[in-house]
Amino acid sequence: MLALRANFRRFRSYGTFVRSLQQIDVPREHWVVDRNHTIERGEPDVRTLGRRLWRSVCVQSSRCWQCPEGAGGGFFCGECGSIQPLDKSTNHFETLGMEAIFDIDVRSLEAAFKKIQLRLHPDRFATKGHIEKEYSAQQSSRVNVAYRMLKAPLSRAKYLLELNGVKEEEGTISDPELLMEVMEAQEKVAETSDKDELLAIQKENLQQQELIHRKLAEAFRSKKIDTASKIVKELTYLVRLNEQIVEKL
Repeated sequence: MLALRANFRRFRSYGTFVRSLQQIDVPREHWVVDRNHTIERGEPDVRTLGRRLWRSVCVQSSRCWQCPEGAGGGFFCGECGSIQPLDKSTNHFETLGMEAIFDIDVRSLEAAFKKIQLRLHPDRFATKGHIEKEYSAQQSSRVNVAYRMLKAPLSRAKYLLELNGVKEEEGTISDPELLMEVMEAQEKVAETSDKDELLAIQKENLQQQELIHRKLAEAFRSKKIDTASKIVKELTYLVRLNEQIVEKL
């Protein structure tokens, strides 16, 4: 099989890369980039194939797909300013330029999100080529997902657990006193339609969530991941209770 293990720096741009592919006199189903990238039989035209291969080699070699001097990774090339392919190796905190901690500044998170999305929004690439449009859509979608994940304390905490190798599963609150309080509150919410009573339950619930947030921040700072996992279960119950209250208000 033909192994496309060329010295990628000899290709000065995506265009020269595609033209080099057009000159290869070997059936495309025999092309491979490396052991992880094999071209399937019936692959479409060379330009489509070239775009797929070029994206792969640029991400693997951390180089810009448009210019030989630029480094890949991030959103844009520092040399030519071209938007770059999606780098799936980065986590959501890195995507938004935030420190991977629980007690992040939500206002800073929102400001970072808006600033990045302003540059990545697909409307800014309406007159660009197919590749730029594709990269813009991918990058913009990734930023949206990262923001939604980190904005809410519960999803942020679960994501931090995931980064620390813990997959959060359903479980019971370990604090029996808190469990009893939540169950009693759930019964009250189910039985009443009085707005003032619901607001009073919600106020107490949100105060409990604030306390849980502080405990979580300390647990993550101290690298007590098992403790953080237990606290997340408590927060999950409180968040669900608040959702039930909101539905009835």
